[in-house]
Amino acid sequence: MEEPAEPSQTRSRGKLVFYGVATCGLGGILWLIHMTYTAIHMIIAGKGLETYRTFWLVQFNWYGFLAFVLVCAVAIAICLWLRWHEKMQWKSLQKKYGRRKRTPS
Repeated sequence: MEEPAEPSQTRSRGKLVFYGVATCGLGGILWLIHMTYTAIHMIIAGKGLETYRTFWLVQFNWYGFLAFVLVCAVAIAICLWLRWHEKMQWKSLQKKYGRRKRTPS
């Protein structure tokens, strides 16, 4: 039976996972920016209705891609606004009634 990993080993693995996820996330954001840039230039050139195949061999056009990006941006903006609104409501309640101290159970 293997011995449990030492805390220093688990911390270094955690850092490695964090850096891997951060690198993949940054790569995804950069790729989305590149695709949006390409879509805008294809539409300006008058080739917005030309189809291309995605990684999964689904036909798509540049107008559809820009609509998808726009809908995702609006959805993220709405989610951020709802999160901000909820945070303001909590602040208002805490200001009005004070913070409740947790009792040990």
